[in-house]
Amino acid sequence: MKKILMLLLTIPLLCLVFQTSFTSSALESNNATVTAWPMFRHDPRHTGYTGSTSPSTLQSVWNQTTNGLGAVTSSPAVAADMVFVGGEDSNVYAYDQNTGTLKWVRYAAKVHSSPAYSNGRVFVGSYDGKIYALNASTGLTVWNKQLANEIYTSPTVVDGRVFITSNNIDSQHNAWIYALNETNGATLWSWLITVQGGNFRTNTFSSPAVSGGRVFFGARLYYYGESSIIALNATSGGLLWDKAVNGSAEIWSSPGVDETQGTVYVGSDDGNVYGLDVTNGDTVRLLPVGGSVQSSPAIGSNMVVFGANDKQVYGYTNLGAKIWNYTTGGPVRSSPAIASGRVFVGSDDGYIYILNLANGNLLSKFNLGNKVESSPAVADGMVFVGCDSGKVHAFGGVPPTIPTRIQCSLTPNPADVGNSVTLLGNLTRTNDSMPISGAAIKLLLNNAPVGNLTTNSTGWFKAVGQVQSPGTYNLVCSFAGTAQYMPSNCTTTLTVKGPTDIYAKIFPNPTSSGATLTLKGILVNQFSVPVQSATLSLQYSANWGVTWTSLGNVTTNSYGIFSKTLTAPTLVGTYIYRMTYAGSPTLSPSTADALLTVR
Repeated sequence: MKKILMLLLTIPLLCLVFQTSFTSSALESNNATVTAWPMFRHDPRHTGYTGSTSPSTLQSVWNQTTNGLGAVTSSPAVAADMVFVGGEDSNVYAYDQNTGTLKWVRYAAKVHSSPAYSNGRVFVGSYDGKIYALNASTGLTVWNKQLANEIYTSPTVVDGRVFITSNNIDSQHNAWIYALNETNGATLWSWLITVQGGNFRTNTFSSPAVSGGRVFFGARLYYYGESSIIALNATSGGLLWDKAVNGSAEIWSSPGVDETQGTVYVGSDDGNVYGLDVTNGDTVRLLPVGGSVQSSPAIGSNMVVFGANDKQVYGYTNLGAKIWNYTTGGPVRSSPAIASGRVFVGSDDGYIYILNLANGNLLSKFNLGNKVESSPAVADGMVFVGCDSGKVHAFGGVPPTIPTRIQCSLTPNPADVGNSVTLLGNLTRTNDSMPISGAAIKLLLNNAPVGNLTTNSTGWFKAVGQVQSPGTYNLVCSFAGTAQYMPSNCTTTLTVKGPTDIYAKIFPNPTSSGATLTLKGILVNQFSVPVQSATLSLQYSANWGVTWTSLGNVTTNSYGIFSKTLTAPTLVGTYIYRMTYAGSPTLSPSTADALLTVR
């Protein structure tokens, strides 16, 4: 029996069904968690903002070198406890989020595109003009689709659709944007990118942002023509508006949408960040700086933050007021991330920086030794970023200092096959027993991952389910820890008893009073395998079970068979003969009755 256990998790507003076996592969979550960073700029709106905790200082946790043949300008995606990133060495890599252990590597031609994670798959574009959908656990190709001669941009995955722009699709230098079916790569719609009334021969280096049923991206006429910011209908691909920006400046920046203000922001090589009304493209904000803006804006906590090639990082309010700027040692083409009141951004000077979101003050910096064009991803209290040296880096802050404790139990235990079993646990701080809410609890059954739970506001987590097969199981509830809290585990052992059945008869039947009888039967488990050397108690009742008289015990032989010679009662009537098996550590009790008629 490969199926071992199935649990139906009962979490507010969420039901998950999962199963495992001794040969199960790594868990593939349906969705990335709220503290993950599943795609370029974190989310479909490309805000670059996360609710994850973040370190206030940069302490190296791990770094890994790709094969050394190219820079890592791709920006990491973090989900399902893994870090996915592309390399200009023509590979896509997956690393363990916490240790940096290489999980898999997949050849895909030169990769500047940043991967996107959704429903157990990783989507990434490549310089071979293909978009790849890879199994997130193994790196194996699920599907790929030829879209262009070159894909520079990053996919955005939302609502079962993959949006991506392509560049130089043919000798005419036409560029396209596609909406693809996430499951099989089928084209839902495509749009030949034109600017300003139908001119084509375009370039696009801008990754699409999706918000409110609209898709936003930038494009420019080939060889220094007009540039535009464009909005399409996300469902049909129909043009909604096309906004010209200043002159022939290229748009390398990708849009970010501030849904609270109804504004889409995008940088331009003309030295401005444009804030446009999402409904009609009218300019509602203009954020001028001292150099071209290839960095994509980060939007969060009522701030808009971006880098520029004048070596500055800028912080504006989302109403357009400049609050601060910070000077780095090189152009800032990396796109900032905002997390817990901090800004994380790389620079061509080789450093990654942490700045205070409110005032731009430097909190920490770390020298990576080469240009940092990759954009940081912040997830689960850690920071991940690539570097032109061909390395991928992971940073944390000060090591966690608060010890934690998980307590967990399974009831009933032992349990019978088919019974409901409840896992109940809580996560607290060790020193003062204060609950830890919103924490991810990983479940491992006999060392195989089987699911994840999240603690509620009082630190509790719960799972309810049915046991499918007998055996002894070790269930580990594991908390990986955060930047603040130390990890902890709880192990509980569940004994599952398999069902048994008794088949028996009395003969001769009917019989006469005082006659000699034989009671014979067999005891088997759920697979109809005989149960050997098992003791069964015998009793009979002359009044339909009101009172019982013991007839002693019998023991099954090597074939599971038991037999006993009896004497029929002297009074005429119907008698119940009951055989009872009390069970064992691995087998459930069972009872069977046989009727005897005495004439």
